Amino acid sequence: MEPLVAEDIAAIYGASGSFNPDGYEAIIAKLERAATLPRRPHTINSADYPTVYVTSDIHADLRKFTQMLISTGLITTAYDPGFDPYTDSIYDPRFIASAQWTAPRGTLLVIIGDIVDGKRSFNRGAPPFNQVVDSRGSFELLIFALLYNLRIQANANGSEIRFTFGNHELISVIHNVNPDDYLPYVHDTATEFFSNVDMSWSDMRRVAILPFLELCPYYILTLQNGATNEVAFVHGGLHINNGVVVQGLSATLTGFQTEIDTGARPYDRLTDDMKSEDLSPLWTRFYASTKLGKCMRLSPEYKLILVGHCVTSSSFPRFIELKRDNALYRLCDDGDYITVNGMKQEKGLHGCVLLDCPAERDDDIGAPRLGFVDTAMSACQHLPNMPAQGILEIPRDVQIVQMMKLSHIERPSIRYYNRVERVLVPTGTVELLYEIPVVGGRRKTRRNKASSIRSRRNANRKTKRR
Repeated sequence: MEPLVAEDIAAIYGASGSFNPDGYEAIIAKLERAATLPRRPHTINSADYPTVYVTSDIHADLRKFTQMLISTGLITTAYDPGFDPYTDSIYDPRFIASAQWTAPRGTLLVIIGDIVDGKRSFNRGAPPFNQVVDSRGSFELLIFALLYNLRIQANANGSEIRFTFGNHELISVIHNVNPDDYLPYVHDTATEFFSNVDMSWSDMRRVAILPFLELCPYYILTLQNGATNEVAFVHGGLHINNGVVVQGLSATLTGFQTEIDTGARPYDRLTDDMKSEDLSPLWTRFYASTKLGKCMRLSPEYKLILVGHCVTSSSFPRFIELKRDNALYRLCDDGDYITVNGMKQEKGLHGCVLLDCPAERDDDIGAPRLGFVDTAMSACQHLPNMPAQGILEIPRDVQIVQMMKLSHIERPSIRYYNRVERVLVPTGTVELLYEIPVVGGRRKTRRNKASSIRSRRNANRKTKRR
């Protein structure tokens, strides 16, 4: 794979500042050559990546995503040590061309879908809207260019970057049939940037973005430790509730993805279920909408399932329960407000990653089987300034969001990833969420704890007999 240089990035802008198809040809040529390389399967060897960072739902917010990468130490900006993503420096072609992957060897970064679409309505498709602050309209393209360059560097250093598709990649780019359906989700400057006299903005945007998606054509990713499926990454989930029964999607989705891995199915040849909002693993909100009863339905073939799609600061029933009942999430944003100079403002606390469904098996008891990582990273997921309604927008550069970090600590453990942490952005603070304890080389479980008690009792009896 050939990196994109500053001249490649500069050439995407025409004289008027809009997308320049002719100038984009150099990038397309590099992406097409990269697409001829052997495709990597959706299964990944855990032993190659003892450290995994996970996020989702960037929704075109290059500024916050860049802040996240810098805060976690995954990248540095070599050309400008004082680089500030909340200025127009974000458009400097040298930023994309010279950003350096600085994570330790054996680091994996996973983004669980919804990289595109930086606009939201807070009134069922009608105003008020909020959007990412992208004056040139090129953030979506720049995010993919950044990921492409960083992936080349990561691979050279024994690390990796992968993303899965979310429902927005699916309907807004891949299955580009009815642009009016997703127009309320594409930020205004992006539609202006991709407008062209020879092609609709939606078709031009698709032509520009699809080559990047083809290099990472995953609907699900799986980390495997030998024959054990340690972690599954899927945007929505592996279950749906079709109104009658709960239906599992794991076998269907992995079969679909395996066909893509082997070349038997083009990644953009979708089944009807995959395109359906009611049946697709990219759309389902079953895990967030359902209370504890869902845990018994989790796919048993995975130790841990991580999903995006559902903003953890929202009022989904399960999120309310988790934040109410667990001290770990006491500071998590719950969508409520504080008063600032007589105006309402989002609390701006932590957009939190959440763990759920503690395992009940004796050899794995208490370890999480489900996690949520959509922490409302994008500016479009927060209320805009609405002075007439008494709403004050929180500054995005200080808005706290989180990334999940999985780690393998060398010691006997039932799981390869035996430590789960959250990394706060923009501070970079790392906080422990869960760690599998080991006592005497064994995982402390109810069973071996009971065995230990019985052993002490027997020893006491023998002592008394003597």
